[in-house]
Amino acid sequence: MDNEQSNEPRMSAFRDGGVIVRTERRRHWITEERLAILKETTQPGAIVAVVARRHDISTGQLHTWCKQLETSKNPLV
Repeated sequence: MDNEQSNEPRMSAFRDGGVIVRTERRRHWITEERLAILKETTQPGAIVAVVARRHDISTGQLHTWCKQLETSKNPLV
């Protein structure tokens, strides 16, 4: 899987005035990758949470992709 990452710094402030800069990752999945991951969830005995964990995504993300696939003429874009 060729996932692009954006390493843009995010700042968090604390009550004592300290600031921590952390890096947040945002991946971009191509349609074929999304479809392949969704297909894994339909296999006999598949557990959605396990599939999500394997690909380091949330079950909510899988749900969103599934809804996009069900309701769109141009799915998962």
